[in-house]
Amino acid sequence: KIERNDEIDFETERIWNELKADIKEICSEVKNKEEVLGISIASVGESGVLINEENQVIGPAITWFDSRGQEYIYNLYEDGITYKLYE
Repeated sequence: KIERNDEIDFETERIWNELKADIKEICSEVKNKEEVLGISIASVGESGVLINEENQVIGPAITWFDSRGQEYIYNLYEDGITYKLYE
């Protein structure tokens, strides 16, 4: 987690690599691999991950509780633009 004042980002690549390593470790302990039908990963909140045209991550993930866009969203609401977005 990267914290700067009120902004919080996640190191997406690091999280992904650690997750893959953990899954490999867990799977190496499974005796009968044919019995594993799938792996599910769930979370409580969402994070935005920016990617470029080549599907490469181009920055840290922005946590769902980060408030850096609050003023921008408020201005969209005040201008009536949020209604157009939902349409």
